[in-house]
Amino acid sequence: MNWHVIVSAGISQAIGRCGLSRQGLVRVLVAVHVKLSAIANALRPHRDPIDQDFFLYHFALWDSGAFHTLEFRVNDVSAPGFLFIVRLKHTV
Repeated sequence: MNWHVIVSAGISQAIGRCGLSRQGLVRVLVAVHVKLSAIANALRPHRDPIDQDFFLYHFALWDSGAFHTLEFRVNDVSAPGFLFIVRLKHTV
């Protein structure tokens, strides 16, 4: 299936508040819009233990002198062919 990733304004703002460099931000956006859609079928069986309507997508990178881990909560059941990112958890 070809997936279309939807990132709300709130999630975009949360990504912007992660303290990443411009290059780091680009890497995260590529991970969300390109990599996630490419590997979603492999991730979908691993449901969020709290709510089965979601799966979790983890992305990690070294940027701005620190190791950043981003956990995205993804809704793949609301509309066929769409992945809605509904939450971001960022740790340094």
